[in-house]
Amino acid sequence: MHGITDSATGAGVVAENAAGGAALQVQGVAAFARSGLLTVAAGKSSATQTGVALTAASLVLATLQQHATGVYVQAAVPSVTDSSFTVYLSKAPTATAKVAWFIVN
Repeated sequence: MHGITDSATGAGVVAENAAGGAALQVQGVAAFARSGLLTVAAGKSSATQTGVALTAASLVLATLQQHATGVYVQAAVPSVTDSSFTVYLSKAPTATAKVAWFIVN
């Protein structure tokens, strides 16, 4: 299946289940254009991902890919005008940390 639209406000594909069940079920790998991994260097408590299309309605979801004691994602702050977001950790990790991110809206 392939869906496409030329409308800035339209959806390329709409999946719906009016009875309350799953509207979309994926079996296999799902790939998203606005997701990825961001590296936070050892000794740093933040990193910025650039080149990401954002709107005022965008939500940036971020989580550590691997766990480090006492280190967690404190915030992911988008900048629509800069097409970027900055992830802030609770503290600087002693080793490189990888943050998985996903943009909704």
